[in-house]
Amino acid sequence: MHAGDRARAELVEYLARCAELVAAERAAVIWVDEYGEGLVHTHLVLDLGRDRPRRDFDVDPMRVAWTHGVPGLVEFGEVAGSISGVRLPPGIRSCALCTLGSDGTRAWFVAVDSCSPRMPLDPATAEDLMYVAGRIGGLVLHAELDGRGGPGGGGPDGGVLGERPAPPVMPIPRRSFDGWTILRDIEDQRGPDARLPVGVRFAVYRAAFAYVDEEGVVPGGLLDAQVESARRAVREFREKHGEQGSTAIAEPVMGDVGVLEEMKRAEVPCWEKVLDLLDNVDAPDEERDRELAVALYEWGEAVDAQGHHLGAEAIYRVAYRVAGAVYDHAVSMKSARRIARALRRRSLWPEAEAWYGAAFRLAEVLGDRKERALALDGMCEIHRARGNLPRARELAEEVLAEGEALGDGTVLGLAYLALQRTEKAAGRVRSAIPLAWKAIEAYPTSREKVWGLMALANAFRMIGDLESAERTYRVVLTLADDWYYRVYAMDAFAFMAACRGDRAEYERRLAKVDEEPWKSSGRTYMIAEFLYYRGIAWAMLEDDAAARKWLERARHHCAEFGLNEYYFKVDRALEDLRQAVAEVEASTVAEEDDAPWTQIEGVRRGVEKLAAAADPA
Repeated sequence: MHAGDRARAELVEYLARCAELVAAERAAVIWVDEYGEGLVHTHLVLDLGRDRPRRDFDVDPMRVAWTHGVPGLVEFGEVAGSISGVRLPPGIRSCALCTLGSDGTRAWFVAVDSCSPRMPLDPATAEDLMYVAGRIGGLVLHAELDGRGGPGGGGPDGGVLGERPAPPVMPIPRRSFDGWTILRDIEDQRGPDARLPVGVRFAVYRAAFAYVDEEGVVPGGLLDAQVESARRAVREFREKHGEQGSTAIAEPVMGDVGVLEEMKRAEVPCWEKVLDLLDNVDAPDEERDRELAVALYEWGEAVDAQGHHLGAEAIYRVAYRVAGAVYDHAVSMKSARRIARALRRRSLWPEAEAWYGAAFRLAEVLGDRKERALALDGMCEIHRARGNLPRARELAEEVLAEGEALGDGTVLGLAYLALQRTEKAAGRVRSAIPLAWKAIEAYPTSREKVWGLMALANAFRMIGDLESAERTYRVVLTLADDWYYRVYAMDAFAFMAACRGDRAEYERRLAKVDEEPWKSSGRTYMIAEFLYYRGIAWAMLEDDAAARKWLERARHHCAEFGLNEYYFKVDRALEDLRQAVAEVEASTVAEEDDAPWTQIEGVRRGVEKLAAAADPA
């Protein structure tokens, strides 16, 4: 059940040992908010007496146990010599309560109880129980201090360096409110109208987080107030921008207005679905929570599609927690992989590795071979970025084998692109070109083929074949129905002119790019790339002042958004402009790259056919 979450599996083992020591039916890790209304929250319950775990606990025993010292062990109920007059949950007749301590805001306990009376624990058993409770306390109280502070806060045991990715160390899903990262998605957008949608997103997220952070046990009126506040924000958005929330848009229109249209089309229904599920919550409801997990995941996808990766990651984390609470492993698996991808984009390798490990293990538990392959593909990207090319190639070949076994074009395309990037990183750019073409042939949709075409165009540029590179970018400009890839191709197409030393043509093409709102798109990684390559282009054209201006902007942007990979690349370029230009201009073809030119010529002819088909005139 917790195959994708190693430390929770460890907690289950400890709770099983507690239940065995006391001969009890239920063992749980629970906590009480020291500054709240005294509600008991369950972190993890092992109930051997019911198919659906009982989550009801009374706060009275905890208050009494806390006064007896920390750490401590107190027995209640029908146990000889126990403290009497303390209320226990209905049906519970004996209870042992271990006080673990406080993390500053929450008092933590281990409760071990039963529906039958029993004799008091003998000293040896009590000592053993306290020892196991101490191990639990080490996980829940000190996780953040030892670097294992939940998903995003730890690395795997063995990681993806071994033959198989090991399960991640993720003892406690992150509890601190991380919704502030959502607001960072607006920092590159213009004007109050651009800020409003992300402000609504923040309000809805805050309501969802309040429900999840309280484990579904919310003080009366608090959640209702959060939901109503979010509903007011949604109403204000609708009043300001019309009632087109669910209207489909045939062709994305960009610019600030276009971003709002995209949000109204994709995100407003998500806001409303989440708020509807959070309305009038007065009792635990597993089916509602399953629907909420799916709704949160779909909302994360809608935010991700807009390039707002920080906001998407925060939403995926909440979806993961809700799905985990109701054992919806499919949503947990997909959320884990999306979180991993967001972390990978920010070069947070250990955290990304841990989350990919979670997705991989859950996929194995569910027997979902496609999701397993997608997790492996993400791990491959981590190894490639960190320079472990042999392991990256090994994982890419495993993804390829899965794609062939499944007959899945998307998985095959990803595998070929992973192999292509690995070959390119090893300096075998000529060998990478046929692999990019195989990806294009494998992908089943035009949108996916564009991914392969972008990789192919870049490889052509790296071997100095600017004519083929430009032709390939022209095909992308014709085929791409996604603004993101179209504007990427426009910027790369402009860069080709700089590579040829044609300043006038570069400026002309650049003006076309700047008609698009890439600076206000909120797509932080794309902005970093555009700023970096603009600096390199001006250095190629021997305008060092302009080059440094754009590279300084790139460095500031990367530092602000934690884009470590590009930050260091920009830093090196600022140290030595000529070396940075040489690295981009160089063929980078390794001596052992013996890919036959006939294969490359075949790819060129394939691109020419695509170009003719895309533009018959």
